[in-house]
Amino acid sequence: MKKYDKLVEGIFLEEGKNRFISTVQVKKKIYECYVPNSSKMEKYLPLNNKLVLLTENMNSNCRTKYSLFAAKHNDDYVLLDLRLVNAYLEQAIKGGLVFPGNNYSIVREKYIEGYKADLLLLGDGEQIVVEAKGVISFNARISFPGIFSKRFEDQLSRLLVLLSAGWRVNYFIVSLSPFIKQIELNSPSKQFNRLFSNCLELGMELKQLSLELSDSIIRFRSENPVIILKLDTHDGLAFRSVSQSIDK
Repeated sequence: MKKYDKLVEGIFLEEGKNRFISTVQVKKKIYECYVPNSSKMEKYLPLNNKLVLLTENMNSNCRTKYSLFAAKHNDDYVLLDLRLVNAYLEQAIKGGLVFPGNNYSIVREKYIEGYKADLLLLGDGEQIVVEAKGVISFNARISFPGIFSKRFEDQLSRLLVLLSAGWRVNYFIVSLSPFIKQIELNSPSKQFNRLFSNCLELGMELKQLSLELSDSIIRFRSENPVIILKLDTHDGLAFRSVSQSIDK
């Protein structure tokens, strides 16, 4: 496991108009800070005046001196760098934490019939498409996805095509927070719920993984959040609800 032994403490001040830029204070100096997340952090976490951990950008061409890495809440940390999701999921696969007993070769960001898979697993005459989503929160119970995302719906539409063509698909929800205990899968978008439900019916497998920061090392947690499916697909003509608990 990699040890992040050069983390810098700072105070998160505010997000900028650019969703990839925030302002932090380090040793009484104010800096712009890169936010490694494609959505505004304020949609998920109240970070203002929180103690945060930062990594220093070593590339001299970077606009910012620091990148946002984690935020302290109570006596623990929530990881904020969503780039970690695919990297540590790949480690979990290679280490046998998921798909134990298999020796898959892994292709990153592979395009398949117009869909970009986060990971494509190859081995033993089978191919598995992997889509991974990270979740962050200070709360014990959260909803996923908590906000509307057209991109999520487009991805599910393409996954539905792949499933119909016989592809095996695994959808991972990766928690970056030690506080999350339960994830309710129910979008405010009925279209998302309908697409997700259809993907499950065609054999898409829903899995989860959980990470934590301990002693400057990112570790896999022994306990994963419980996922509750409540896919309200009401479209004015019909209603369908799926409810079940999924453990690791």
